[in-house]
Amino acid sequence: VEAATAADDSAIESYNETVIHALQQVADQLLLLQSGAAQSEKAKEAVRAAEEAHRLAEAGYRAGLENYQQVLEAQAALLQQQEFAARAQAEWQDAHAGLMRALGGGVKPAPGPATEAPP
Repeated sequence: VEAATAADDSAIESYNETVIHALQQVADQLLLLQSGAAQSEKAKEAVRAAEEAHRLAEAGYRAGLENYQQVLEAQAALLQQQEFAARAQAEWQDAHAGLMRALGGGVKPAPGPATEAPP
């Protein structure tokens, strides 16, 4: 009887540890998702500001108020912000996929050349 009780207690303890670990993974992924969403939104705002700066630089160049170097610098800043926004979006998507895994689901790759079976 004592051996059975000890085995039951061990199984319950193991189950509780598994549940706590799973809940911790979900909580961690939710935090990553939340911070990733905020970072992605900030990156989008930075892209909008860089687009406006680039537009103004081009307008100034066309009006003869600025040289082309300023247009190129504005374009470089825009590209840099777009890259940052793309990375932030990718990190948010990774966090979303991690949350789905933590909740017990999986993320299947989209069908494509690398995942399709050969004919």
